[in-house]
Amino acid sequence: MQTVMFQKKAKYAEKMACGLQPISNIAKVSLVALTALLCISVASAQTKMNSFLIQIKNLSDYKADSWTFGEGVWVLHNQEHPLFKHGEALYLNGMKTLIERGKGHAVIANIAKHEGIAAGALFKTLDAKEKVAFVITASPGQRFSFVIPLNETNDKFIAPRGRGIKLFDLFAQPISSSATQLAHIWDGGSAYDEKPQQQKQTQGTTQKTNVKQLPDPNPSVRLVITGERPHTDGFRYPRVETILRISIKAF
Repeated sequence: MQTVMFQKKAKYAEKMACGLQPISNIAKVSLVALTALLCISVASAQTKMNSFLIQIKNLSDYKADSWTFGEGVWVLHNQEHPLFKHGEALYLNGMKTLIERGKGHAVIANIAKHEGIAAGALFKTLDAKEKVAFVITASPGQRFSFVIPLNETNDKFIAPRGRGIKLFDLFAQPISSSATQLAHIWDGGSAYDEKPQQQKQTQGTTQKTNVKQLPDPNPSVRLVITGERPHTDGFRYPRVETILRISIKAF
């Protein structure tokens, strides 16, 4: 079950060229007519809304080494890096709790204050083979981003890059796509990395409230090496497409 926690009222700035001073009456009439047409076109394009069905599934098997996901957060945004920025320390209040403990309410409370974020919500934890589906409504220029914590780690999470996922093409037409290939595993840089999938009290939703994480020597957010090669912490992490599937369907 997914509930929208906030949705801001859209503010659209109509780009009016009505202040131009034509050099003749004929030119003035032509420019006014053209300006009116342009203003109507711009306003129509900006106010167009479209609905999208988002489906996210945990592809892990029911095994001892399966991967589970903590509470996820999604946002609609028109500015880059709404939740974190590659190469920098976490700057959004609540993100540390989200990626370390799989709890996202603090993030929602804080992103609601951000100018470039139009809407956002939490979605449920996902155990092996579980899935979640929800509908978002967006306008051209807005992009979709999310953060899904990996419970069996200290501070790893799945998310797209900073620009987010395109929902509309250059002609403001909605896009349906499989967005799995746009998702990556990230190291949050907020906690010391221990071997994943150990059910430790310092990992994910099993983490105890009074347990303090050791700091990461590198406090910046960075991409995690996945597959056969070990990451820089010496541990191996799965390729995203083997544990997660996400699809976006416009309707």
